[in-house]
Amino acid sequence: MVKPTFAKRHHDDDDDELTSIHGDEESMEDGPIDEGQENATEDYGSDGDNDELDSTSETQNIDDEREKQLQDELANIPFHQLLATQKKLSASQKVERSSEGTANSRSSTSKGKSQHYNSDEDENVPSWHRPEGIETSRPSLPKRANKNQPTEVTSKRAVPRHRQVVDVIQKKARDPRFESLSGEFRSDLFEQKYSFIREYEASEVNLIKQQAAQERDPAERDRLEKLVQRMISLEEARQIKDRRKKIERDWKKAEKEAVLKTGKNPYFLKKSDMKKLELVEKFESLKPGERERALERRRKKNASKEHRSVPYARRPE
Repeated sequence: MVKPTFAKRHHDDDDDELTSIHGDEESMEDGPIDEGQENATEDYGSDGDNDELDSTSETQNIDDEREKQLQDELANIPFHQLLATQKKLSASQKVERSSEGTANSRSSTSKGKSQHYNSDEDENVPSWHRPEGIETSRPSLPKRANKNQPTEVTSKRAVPRHRQVVDVIQKKARDPRFESLSGEFRSDLFEQKYSFIREYEASEVNLIKQQAAQERDPAERDRLEKLVQRMISLEEARQIKDRRKKIERDWKKAEKEAVLKTGKNPYFLKKSDMKKLELVEKFESLKPGERERALERRRKKNASKEHRSVPYARRPE
């Protein structure tokens, strides 16, 4: 019977303590506060504010003095020391960035392992087949210290996993026109061997002319006539080219003989000289009547050019 009486007595003591605490709180809420206490609290608050203001002003003055001192010291530092410090700072920043990048890559790899997703194996998997919220981690390139500098990229490359043990023989297409085994191309020999093609083209021109004369459809006749004109113009261009080659070949032959016999310096034709020789060759190949008509046309052409170059006020009426 001792235990229950002790427990009851203990509960009674707790109730008395609780009633005393609540009674004190009610008395503090209901009872008036002395004016002296209020004044004391106000004075204490104002003194604390003044102390804080004084301390802040002192710290500001100290900071201003330090800043002025640093500015004076920086003004006296030579330029080469500033450049050296800038390089050191940029190097330290690069090291910090690289360390941050490695830390981020490690965290991303650990996160990928926790989610049971391997980015190396599933790198070729399309994005719509990958789990949601997971992206392949790629190392970010280091930032440049200056925008005008090129980005620094490592030259290290991973060793290939597959190596070629036996060379596979592959068939290569060979064009005899561009093979060294076929020999050197010579245009004069080519023209001699394939000169029969021009004879075929001349016979084709005559055949197309006959077809155009017998054709009743005007559209088809017009097409055949244009084809004949195109083939004739191509043949004329070939003749002009052959004439130019002949003139150049004869000139080189004469110059070579003169150099060997008399020892003169060789003279190489210019474009203007080549045009003059072509004109002489053209007029010599014409008949007398055709030559006179060609000369008259050339005189009229030159006269019209000179007339256009004369000022308008001096032109004869």
